[in-house]
Amino acid sequence: MDARLIDDQRPRITFHFLDLERFGLTDDLYIKMNARGKPLTPFESFKAWLVGRVAPEPWAGSFDLAMDQK
Repeated sequence: MDARLIDDQRPRITFHFLDLERFGLTDDLYIKMNARGKPLTPFESFKAWLVGRVAPEPWAGSFDLAMDQK
């Protein structure tokens, strides 16, 4: 086992914690956060809201994919 896995001074793996409670957003927005753990931009928040709003519509099957790619 690599000793750096448990080394407090020079760990091989590190994690950065972002406390999401203080943002006051709904869970569906947290799921859509980017891979770097940064908050969504206002436009990304709008897209997440819009996708959730149209989700019950019969035509909304691939709407979220279209929003991201077209």
